Amino acid sequence: MIDLTTLRPVALWTGLNLAWMLALAIHVARLRGKHHIGFGDGGEVEIQRAIRAHGNTVEYVPGLLVGFALMALLGAPAWEIHVLGAGLLAARVSHAVGITTNKPATRPRQIGIVGTWGITLWVIYVLVRRGLF
Repeated sequence: MIDLTTLRPVALWTGLNLAWMLALAIHVARLRGKHHIGFGDGGEVEIQRAIRAHGNTVEYVPGLLVGFALMALLGAPAWEIHVLGAGLLAARVSHAVGITTNKPATRPRQIGIVGTWGITLWVIYVLVRRGLF
């Protein structure tokens, strides 16, 4: 029988990462209001960057949150979920900070990318290993 308390870390980090996704969506909406743009980006670079920060987060976070849940259900320790959840949130915040600046490649963006990819590889490894053995 599965001990559902192992899902508590997943619930915590899912909630916090979803809150970050919502904050990024609200940021896009505010910028559209500021520039009087109802749909799209209107050619405004500031809005384009905000849309990509949100979109990039949406591309990575949901799948990883499902991975966290599967890891917990398959017996991963709570500390591992906490490390991954905190790392994912930190990486996504770093990436968003980096991508919303006016520079082509910034250190925060690079840290966010490498952090997200590292966490993704960790989750892939754990799920495949637990799926096979």
